[in-house]
Amino acid sequence: MGVELWSGVVSTPTLALPLHGGGKEVSNGLFGMKASQILKPFALLLLMLSGASFGKTAETTSIDAYAHHALIKGEGAGPYFHFPLAMEVYRGSLSPGLRDLRVFNAAGEMVPHALTLKTDIPQPKVVQTELRGFPLYSDEKSENGGIRIRRENNGALVSIEPAKATVTRKMTGVILDASRIAAPLVALDISLKEYNQPFQHFRIDGSDDLKDWHGVQDSASIAVLEQDGSRIEQRQVELPSIRAKYLRLTWLDPQEISSLPRITVTSSSVPQQSQPEILWTEAISPIRSNASNGEYFYRLNGTLPAERIRFILPQLNTLAPAQLLVRSNDKQPWRRVSSTVLYRLASQGGESLSPDIDLGGESMTELQLKLDTRAGGVGDQPVQIKIAVKPQQLVFLARGNGPFTLAWGLAGVNASALPLATLVPAYRSQNGLPGNAANLAIDEASTPISPASVGTEAIDPAVKQKWILWGVLVAGAVLLLFMAMKLLRSGENVKS
Repeated sequence: MGVELWSGVVSTPTLALPLHGGGKEVSNGLFGMKASQILKPFALLLLMLSGASFGKTAETTSIDAYAHHALIKGEGAGPYFHFPLAMEVYRGSLSPGLRDLRVFNAAGEMVPHALTLKTDIPQPKVVQTELRGFPLYSDEKSENGGIRIRRENNGALVSIEPAKATVTRKMTGVILDASRIAAPLVALDISLKEYNQPFQHFRIDGSDDLKDWHGVQDSASIAVLEQDGSRIEQRQVELPSIRAKYLRLTWLDPQEISSLPRITVTSSSVPQQSQPEILWTEAISPIRSNASNGEYFYRLNGTLPAERIRFILPQLNTLAPAQLLVRSNDKQPWRRVSSTVLYRLASQGGESLSPDIDLGGESMTELQLKLDTRAGGVGDQPVQIKIAVKPQQLVFLARGNGPFTLAWGLAGVNASALPLATLVPAYRSQNGLPGNAANLAIDEASTPISPASVGTEAIDPAVKQKWILWGVLVAGAVLLLFMAMKLLRSGENVKS
């Protein structure tokens, strides 16, 4: 063959095509070559380029390919370190499930890491206990001057009776006996047999001796809403992890309560403030909306594993049935994840707001809110949202020299996180997170995240190289087709 691919020497032989009706041969240069002589070198060239393209995708991506970098600051020899991910990481990630997270050492080498929701704090022991309640009436005080209290030696309430007989009495509140619960109280679940009003507002106080009371919540509320056959209840009231033997609930409007409520208290062996915090985004406005149809569309900068979503209604005294739909990208169909009633209503002592919607870690990049416009809509201003995520912990092995850097913000890459049990041999979950605590210097990030970066994506150099090589392949195929057609035409001209 006349084309020497490996030595770089190229010679183009002159071949001859026989003429019909005569014995002469006409020289045709390059286009006088046989098809097999042309196909073989180009086939080899295509195979070499395709092999190079697939080989490039397997190379490790450098730290410079990522849109965002932040130093990891920690103390100690390691070899393991762990830190919670900041909201900026979630908002700047360009791959679902945080697949684009990488940790690099000072030499630019990638080091192994794992992602986990586990924390150094053991999970709390949560217990729910139904409390015995004793009604309070309008002519009674919580001090002993207006009521007669009987207690056992261990502090348990036996009865609460009026000090003197009255003809008519109206219930205004209830005293709860929590004297047998040693753990901090974190929540109340209140259920009434009858609801005179859709909203119940009351004050919560605590005491250890039924004489001296201290405020717990000045204005707590529960709600029951019904519309078009649908019913929504908000019966839980969160408490600031308190210790009290007795709780007193006093209704701000006595007309709202007519029967003794059934109340269950949730206690936790770990104080509530020691639980992993929930990270909230800033208020997010829709990218487009149609107020007349009640449709609002939102796009997140990144794929967020949403635990909760909060809707911010622009006007007071607004109520609207709503549906929430989500999807991970614009090529997927919308999925309905919740049907609820959004409201923001004036109430005694403040506002009553619809509760946050629990999404259980649903991954999403786009959201759609559909409001039932039969309720009148929400006005000209758009509905804003806030998204809450549980910050994951990143654990990495400090191989090589520091400082170590977290990089993120690169589309089209595969996940590199290992299972925690693989990263840390003989790991036991009850021992907490391995290694030393560190923190992410997000304020010193080399490429700060800003709203202007929404929709921009870094491109993996390996991916770019692959597309360039595929372009060369396509161009070679087109050239090969052109030469074959030229060869056929030349043969026809010789025949003629």
